[in-house]
Amino acid sequence: MKKRIWKRIKKRYIAAAVINAAAIAAMAVLTAAGGSLAKSQSWNMAAHRWGCDSSDKFIQMSCFFSENADFSKNDAKGLYSKLMSKLKDSSIVSEDGKKLVPQAYSAPLGKYSVKCDRVGRSDAELIAAGGDFFLFHDFRLISGAYFSDDDLMQDGAVIDKELAWALYGSSDIAGKNIYINNIKLYIAGVIEQPSSSAEKKCIGKLPMAYVSYETAGKLSGGTSFADAGMMAGVYNDGSGTDMLSDPQTENKFSKITCYECIVPEPVENFAENTISDYFKGRYTNEMEVVNNTERFDPKKRAKQFGKLYRSVIKDDEISYPFWENSSRIVEYRLSCYYGMRRIISIIPILTGLWLIAKLFIFARRRKGMLRKKLSDLWLKLRKTIKKDKKPDIPDISA
Repeated sequence: MKKRIWKRIKKRYIAAAVINAAAIAAMAVLTAAGGSLAKSQSWNMAAHRWGCDSSDKFIQMSCFFSENADFSKNDAKGLYSKLMSKLKDSSIVSEDGKKLVPQAYSAPLGKYSVKCDRVGRSDAELIAAGGDFFLFHDFRLISGAYFSDDDLMQDGAVIDKELAWALYGSSDIAGKNIYINNIKLYIAGVIEQPSSSAEKKCIGKLPMAYVSYETAGKLSGGTSFADAGMMAGVYNDGSGTDMLSDPQTENKFSKITCYECIVPEPVENFAENTISDYFKGRYTNEMEVVNNTERFDPKKRAKQFGKLYRSVIKDDEISYPFWENSSRIVEYRLSCYYGMRRIISIIPILTGLWLIAKLFIFARRRKGMLRKKLSDLWLKLRKTIKKDKKPDIPDISA
């Protein structure tokens, strides 16, 4: 009878050990899968890349606007001034000439037909990109380089590999010409297409091209760089006025639907609170502020596991770029991963509590025996200490 009872108890302990081992293994798999999934959205890691050589903490923030919000470059300057003023009040200043708050802004331009010097032609989705856009969006360069606001001429374009092959049958084509609405541009760089499963679902079927805000202005106004340069020459000869810098004649594009920045964090929630305060009462239901640096935090995502419907149901008209939509897909998946991990963790936690309870019961039942053993152990320990302290008597017979 006793043997049967012991066998049953033994089976229970073995089953509990197996279940706990499986739970811990599942938690490890979910943790690894979640970490890998978060890393696939590298554009959310810009603050880490920016501050990797610094001991200071940096936070990456993004603001997304609807098409009708009319958030412009001038508004972005106002937000930037607000951030700089708050940082100055916190005694945070730039060191060694390094930019204190990198920022980027962008807006979709829609579908355009792109031509080349040969017979190649393809439709492409264009995005106007300004500021430090390619610091935030670290596409893998296949050839060439990124353009920036510091370039003397703003007629460069960064295109993806699919568009490069459609136009020239090669990806090694940096420096070659393309034409959009009869506007001549040069290919500054060719990038690899986004490769994560979430990005592939959001990026659309057309190839992508990124152009400067000055180019976006020419596209919206229909004036080519060549024509603008000729007209500038005429004005210079006749009246001393340069069309390219004359606000009366320049076709400007300043619309922003995605604003991004990296902000030092002297105190917790500094960046998020400063940006939220700046927009307080403005752009109601037409904008959203996102903390990119902390959006994939396991604790935060696990808390959202029971509120997933909120991330699915959207009743606003905010314009989200493909990289934000892909990150939202990842947020949804991570909420599932980390939510399940939290549920599974209940098994080893309950097992641990059960073992502690069993140990407590055992200690109470064997209280006398345990006291005697502890007393004996203490006596032996004291004897050992006294023996070690006993001084050696020197031999004086010699």
